[in-house]
Amino acid sequence: DQRLLQVNFDKETVFTGLAADSLEAGAQIAVRYDGKMTRSIPAQIFALEVIAAQAELRPLQGCVLEVGADYFLLDTKTHGQVQVNFGSETVFEGVDGHTLAAGQFAVVDFNGTMTFSLPPQVFAQRVGVYAIAGKVAQLNDGQLTLIRQDTGAEVIVTLGDLDVTAAVGDEIIVYTTGVATLSLPAQVNAIGIAAQE
Repeated sequence: DQRLLQVNFDKETVFTGLAADSLEAGAQIAVRYDGKMTRSIPAQIFALEVIAAQAELRPLQGCVLEVGADYFLLDTKTHGQVQVNFGSETVFEGVDGHTLAAGQFAVVDFNGTMTFSLPPQVFAQRVGVYAIAGKVAQLNDGQLTLIRQDTGAEVIVTLGDLDVTAAVGDEIIVYTTGVATLSLPAQVNAIGIAAQE
């Protein structure tokens, strides 16, 4: 059946809201994977994370203002400053609790529970800092073309409502949502941009 999808996983796959040995036929799940899919029948993917349907995660994104031992302060457009707490069960992508730094832009998934404190607090299920360093090759209305420093490949960056002062030839770091198209060149959405130091 061409509508079936085989999801492969191993000990590195993160399970959120369920355990690997509790999977059963009929379970409602969401799968996060790296975008690669075989052309076989059924098609196959490798799961980076398997999420129980009832464990719906809520996203926050913004600029990291301050980093403590087990928390960081995130400046978001939707909630202002939010204290993001993390622990050993938090999954980090692109950084870890020791390399996370003020000035980076992060995407945080949490379970939807936020305290009424000032600042409000959440507990991070996942923290991702998805940075692409490169040189600006072209600027258009609402987007720019970046030549990646690591691969030399072009990336089209959609800027949304970001106020960008970069010029052609500038070396910058683009922080993204962590999602890229499979097109050539790849396309990403920026959540923040910083000059390379």
